[in-house]
Amino acid sequence: MSKQAQLIFHVEDYAHSDTAVKLGVDNAVPEGLVQSLLYLHHEIVVPVVGKFGNVTITSGYRSPMLNAAVGSRNNASQHTKWQAVDIVAGDLKWLFNFIVSSLPFDQVIYESYGGARWVHVSCVVENRRAMAMRTDDGKKFTPQEAFA
Repeated sequence: MSKQAQLIFHVEDYAHSDTAVKLGVDNAVPEGLVQSLLYLHHEIVVPVVGKFGNVTITSGYRSPMLNAAVGSRNNASQHTKWQAVDIVAGDLKWLFNFIVSSLPFDQVIYESYGGARWVHVSCVVENRRAMAMRTDDGKKFTPQEAFA
């Protein structure tokens, strides 16, 4: 996704899923969740694009069916509420540090396992937890304040 495209809000940028297409899983966007996504877009994605340029959203909105299809056992995943994205942009440790030090995140996780790496970040309007973690296997999550 180009920098210019990311600064303009498009629901499709967050709802598209190659996995959903491949498996024929409905990933239709519930109308009532758009406000959550707009908040996430403006508070997290726009500043990340401003800092890092081109970003790739590897996972945005996931319908409950898609969430299960990708192997998530978390029925309350913030992806199903349009409150989370998985991002790849530049040096992922710098991306993680930027989010922790500069943005109003709810949860940020540096994820590196299965041969892939990405940063999961969520954003909520109220009751922000400011949880920063890392996982190297997708099962055990440890606190991670910043990377040196």
